[in-house]
Amino acid sequence: MPSLRSLKRARAHEPRVDPGRSSRSGARTSISERDSRSSLPATAEHTSVWLIIRAPTRIIDGVSLEDRVKALEEQQRVLETLYAYSHSIDRGDEEGWLECFTDDAVFEVRSQIPDYPIQRHQGTDALGAFIASHTKPPEVQHKHLYVDPQITVDGNRAGAVGYFVHLLDRDHKPAVVSYGRYLDKLVRAEDGRWRFVERVSEVHASENSAAASFSRPPRISP
Repeated sequence: MPSLRSLKRARAHEPRVDPGRSSRSGARTSISERDSRSSLPATAEHTSVWLIIRAPTRIIDGVSLEDRVKALEEQQRVLETLYAYSHSIDRGDEEGWLECFTDDAVFEVRSQIPDYPIQRHQGTDALGAFIASHTKPPEVQHKHLYVDPQITVDGNRAGAVGYFVHLLDRDHKPAVVSYGRYLDKLVRAEDGRWRFVERVSEVHASENSAAASFSRPPRISP
């Protein structure tokens, strides 16, 4: 059993731990742990703090802190692709939009709204034709808002479900023209970036002219 003096010397070289906050290892001290230490003799209290600081990881539900951090990092990278889709299509960045997809990816528009135009585009050529015909600023200003994503990551594959709201500039006034949700499947490419293998736009409500307002006839080269 280490002496009180040796424990004090050891603590002097360790970072201070504020009760209830994370230590360098990421372990969090619970209220019950603090209360139990406060009722112990000084020597036992010092020993408890020593063990908390030295713990390399804390296991929660069988998953190490390191694995949990990695999972959060991958979810963030998936989110970057989900956001890049919206930013690129609203800027008119065709190349940036295509970079969000794999070469054989599928983009599909579905709806149970009567007479709503269903679309399906697969592969780089078809996706390129779609984004080339899409409206762009400054002639048309629109925003594809993406909210409340739920992301799951399993190795090199991921899934995501999130809501979208499409806004359109009409005489410099914002108009909501449609909303729904995106159903996404992604893979992690060799360069580390997550890309869509499938994105389904499930339109739940829309104005009659919404589909037309977001597209234009394909450009014909002279």
